[in-house]
This record gives sequence, C-alpha cells and structure tokens, in this order.
Amino acid sequence: PEGYTPHGRAYLVATTWLTARTADRIIVPSAAVKNDVLRLFPAKGLADRIRVVPHGVSVPAPLADGECAMVRAHLGVRQPYALMLGRVEAKKNVARAAQAIALVRKEHPDLQLVLVGRPGAGYERMRPSFVGQSWAAELGPLPDREMFALLQGASFLLFPSLAEGFGLPILEAFSYGVPVVTSAGGATEEVSGGLAHLVDPPSPESIADGIRRALADTDPAAAERRRAYAAGFTWAAAGQKTVAVLKELL
Repeated sequence: PEGYTPHGRAYLVATTWLTARTADRIIVPSAAVKNDVLRLFPAKGLADRIRVVPHGVSVPAPLADGECAMVRAHLGVRQPYALMLGRVEAKKNVARAAQAIALVRKEHPDLQLVLVGRPGAGYERMRPSFVGQSWAAELGPLPDREMFALLQGASFLLFPSLAEGFGLPILEAFSYGVPVVTSAGGATEEVSGGLAHLVDPPSPESIADGIRRALADTDPAAAERRRAYAAGFTWAAAGQKTVAVLKELL
C-alpha cells in the first residue's frame, strides 16, 4: 500500500472490488494474483470466473562478448555486478538489496550493484542506501539494447521484491541463462519455476545468502535449464490463451 498515493489506493480498491462482482471473466498473469484477488475481494462465483494467463517473454538475441563489453565500458560498469531492473522504489526492496550487497562484499570486494530504472515511490527514503557508494551505479532508464546487454553480462539478477504480480525480469534473465535471486512466496517464486535462488525479502542476511549462492551458480547445464524454461513463456501462447477466454463468452 505504501507504494501508492491515497487516491491511487482508493481507485484501485474500488475498481477491483467492482470488477470482482461484475466481470464475466477476469484474466490474471499468475496463480498468486488469483489467490490474492480471492482473498482480498471475495465475491460470489469469483473463483470460477478467473483465468490465469501467464505473460510471455521476448528478448533480443545475445550480443557478442565484445559488444557487451563495449556497452559496459560506455556505461562505466565493470564485472562482476548484480543487476536490478525496474523502478527504483520501495516495493522493489532496493534498500535491503543494497545492504545485502554490502554484506557480501566482505567476501567478494569486487562485486558491484547496478540499478537500471527510473525513480519510483519511496525513492528518497532508499537513496542513502546506495547513493555515494563506490560499489553502486544508478543508471536510470536505458534503451533496450543497453539494458539487455547489461542483463546478459550480469553475474545475476537481483529481484527481491516485496510484491509482484508476475516478475517478467526473472524470465528475461533466464532467457540469457543468468542466475536470479528473488523472493520466496507469491508470484516471483511461482514464475521462477524452482530455478531461482529464493530469499526472505525483509531480511538482508537472507538476500545476502541468496547472492552467495548465485555467485557460485556457474554450471553451464543450469544456465541451459534456465534458458529452456524461459522459452516456454511466449506471447503467442499468451495470446492463444486470451483468445480461448474470449471464446468462452461467445
């Protein structure tokens, strides 16, 4: 709730409450969202009207190592680094992620934290946790080519969100075989399919432990399993499932 204004919260609660009572079908991207809707907005026959349609994932073809190195040099990023994608906001748990990086740097002093995304709710409160740190780089929003080049070259994606409806960056990282550190429970655990390093998001120590596991996750076979898993999430499949929901109503 702290991620939204009072007006925004009131609008979302009212419209979701109304939707739960009047819509013939409701499409959600994960079973976690379905469960949340059922718990928070109970209504007659609601469970029978909700359909889960996962998002697809689409990333550019991998760049050559030399091209990735050029992008990193242009942006002033050096390996090894943890990458955080998305708005820099309280919901993304950036402050605790930065605390966890600081803990791990006692054993891995070269590890950097790279933040890609525009500021969001709670940014000013979190800013002291990383601004001014020699091991943190805040790059703001980037063009897709640079963002995906950074993702391809990351040691791991750091995604210990407090709340998500899906978690698309998880699948984007998996598409390149990159390890992921993300939150246990909810949509992030669901979407990661047992292939991510799960952590307790309120605990910097737990996040740090997940980071250590991700840094040790260098098995090519594990990377290939992540790529194969992500390949199963396509926008074509999402479209077909959406059409199937629409056909139910015709």
